[in-house]
Amino acid sequence: MATKNLFMKLILLFGLVTAGVQGAWADRYLYMLIKDNVEYGDLTFDVYNCESVGDGYSFKAPSYYLAVLKSIGGNADEVVVPAAVEYDGETYRVGAVDGQVTNNSVYKLTFESDINFYRQLPRVSETGETEFTLSGSLYLPNLHKIVFKGNVENMRYDTHRLNCVNLKEIYFMNNVLPTFTGTWSDYSTSVAGNITAYVVNKTESELNTLRAKPVWKEFKAILLYTPNPEGVDVNIYVTVEMTSLGQGVMFQIDGGRYIYGSGSKLFQTIIHSNLTFYVADGSKATPKQVFVNGRDVLPLMEVPETNPFYNSANPKVYTISNVSGDTYIRVIAEDLVDQYTVSAGQGGSVKFDFNGVQQTVEGGHSQSFQLAKGESKSLTIRPDEHFVFDRFWRDGIDVTDVTTFTKQIDGSLATTVEGGGQYLATFKPVPRQLFSRYGGDGNVVFTQKRGSVTMPYNIPDSEPVSVPLPAWEDGDEIMLSIEVHADEKVRVTRNGMGVTEMFEVSPATGDRTYTFKAEEPEATRLSMENDINVWDEATWVITIEKAYKIINAYTNNDALVTFVRPDGSAIAKENSQHAMIYEGETYTVKFLPRHGEELKGFEIDWGPIDIENESRLVKNEDGSYSFTVTYDDIPIAEDAIDLVGVFERSSAAGRVFFVATTGTDYVDVTRSNGDRVSFNNRVAMQMFDLSESENTFEVKPFTNLDEVEKVLLNGEDVTNDSRYFVETGSTTQGGSYVSYDFGSVKGNSIIQIVYKNSQYDTNVDGRVDISDVTKVVNKILEEE
Repeated sequence: MATKNLFMKLILLFGLVTAGVQGAWADRYLYMLIKDNVEYGDLTFDVYNCESVGDGYSFKAPSYYLAVLKSIGGNADEVVVPAAVEYDGETYRVGAVDGQVTNNSVYKLTFESDINFYRQLPRVSETGETEFTLSGSLYLPNLHKIVFKGNVENMRYDTHRLNCVNLKEIYFMNNVLPTFTGTWSDYSTSVAGNITAYVVNKTESELNTLRAKPVWKEFKAILLYTPNPEGVDVNIYVTVEMTSLGQGVMFQIDGGRYIYGSGSKLFQTIIHSNLTFYVADGSKATPKQVFVNGRDVLPLMEVPETNPFYNSANPKVYTISNVSGDTYIRVIAEDLVDQYTVSAGQGGSVKFDFNGVQQTVEGGHSQSFQLAKGESKSLTIRPDEHFVFDRFWRDGIDVTDVTTFTKQIDGSLATTVEGGGQYLATFKPVPRQLFSRYGGDGNVVFTQKRGSVTMPYNIPDSEPVSVPLPAWEDGDEIMLSIEVHADEKVRVTRNGMGVTEMFEVSPATGDRTYTFKAEEPEATRLSMENDINVWDEATWVITIEKAYKIINAYTNNDALVTFVRPDGSAIAKENSQHAMIYEGETYTVKFLPRHGEELKGFEIDWGPIDIENESRLVKNEDGSYSFTVTYDDIPIAEDAIDLVGVFERSSAAGRVFFVATTGTDYVDVTRSNGDRVSFNNRVAMQMFDLSESENTFEVKPFTNLDEVEKVLLNGEDVTNDSRYFVETGSTTQGGSYVSYDFGSVKGNSIIQIVYKNSQYDTNVDGRVDISDVTKVVNKILEEE
């Protein structure tokens, strides 16, 4: 020890001379770490040497040795931190905590001397004096009581000092009460108001003063500490929990104080006495955990010399030493048997042998029983006639795919279960495939094959056929075959979903046969749906019709695309249009550019053509472009043709809206800049030239006398289409009206507010459609 002190003094002297601060450290104390991790029972400390420095760099004898608590080990309920520890012949006083001290067992912690949770100390270094900090915290989740017999410094009620979520009582046994730092609100585990503080040598007036201070007042209570005299009873709260209904364990304090099976009782004992209690197995359960004030002591329990119970097994004993307050004992049981419940759904039964007797659980019923731990049970699942096995469930979870089933000669399924649980076998009617066929005169046949037995079912036109399909077995096969002629096309749906693409076609042209074959439950070519099982219930619709091809028309903007059918009728839509064309038919596709734009390019099947020399492309007087398509123009291999019109702006003009009304009430048009125009049927149609940036365009028909029948957008009835307008239902003095916001309409458009008895039915066919509108628009454009 003398050599060690000499080494310290040489270092300190070197630092003083180097720093050149003669006399500046007089009567100061400098610390040096002597040894870390000094074990003292279950406690670990760091020890520091403190030297006193006097004038003239003279050294005095060591004046103070400091021990710092670093950790608490072991499983003790109560831990006492002593006032001092011995190391290398010297006595070190315990005075600080450094780092996080963690232990899950400590129920009561006592500090015998002064303690500081945050302490700054000067330290010896080669260059002179430096400061270092000891900062400590207690993380003791099961701590209920903490006792300070000395002074307490730098204490906080938060994660930085006391992180003890179950703390109930703090005892300050010194007249010098601490000055707290931090507030209860800083404590992340929210124990504010749950802790009682005990202080000594205070009057009631002094206690009231403490209760009013900011931090002190957030204690649950501040009481004067008065040690309980011997002979005062304390409460022992005991709860024994059962597992399955009526199955618990045995608990006993003495012959007259016990709990058998389960329940809660309040016992009492003398304070500071020792309390011994016993637990043992029940008839079908064993103790799983035994908690004393939140700590599981079952691993610490021992076998007593004699069994205090009658007709019980595996007794164990535990003694609580020096019971100092109310104590809580909780016993959690664990079954010695597995609980089973076996249920059968409608359409089948489940059978099993129990104690040598055959048990049958019919559909819609269940049966419960118990087996010893580790024992398994064989179940036989039997569907009723016209039913098949569907799914197998354990505790509400579908375990069909992870359960092994063995098929019996009679068609039932056997499986083995273990570990307890609620088991349910469900059944479903034998699946049926319903086939409906429309059109064509070729053979349509559904074939079911099982082993050497083949069952064909012919599907005639307009006569649905229902086919039973029993549960799939290895080697089963089903096939659907459809014959069509060269000028026919087939469409197949399954449960409403188009599945024509899952068929193989042979040969590619001429008279053809569409075939689908499945040799497993999941037909992989039905991957457009998840986990389709072709053995499940299904409705197939087979439609054989005259062959057709598809015309697709697109624009690069929002130009109006109109299809003129062979009969002269027309359909119009912005941006894109689709139509079927049959053999021998001719379609005219019209493109109406937006105002201020013109056709700059045209593509067929996404390849450009020479628009100046393409005879099928004609520019009309109204500025639209027509393209004529015949059935034979579309290649057989593709079965479709794509027409694309590319338009570009030829002037600074924006979009054009035409608004027409047929009623006597006014139509109100409000633009995004706030301009507003109102008109009625005395003005046949209004044209609005909009800029590219103008997005809001509202049309509001006032309905006072006339009744609005419908709203047309480019000839299409959009009265109930929320994509183009929103019905506000507002009311004014002039009558109710509806606001239609056509801001989402981007191209040249015609908006018509059609009242009953419309005067714009120019062809007198009882409706206002695109042909009526076209005549009016062409007339206006000519006048422009």
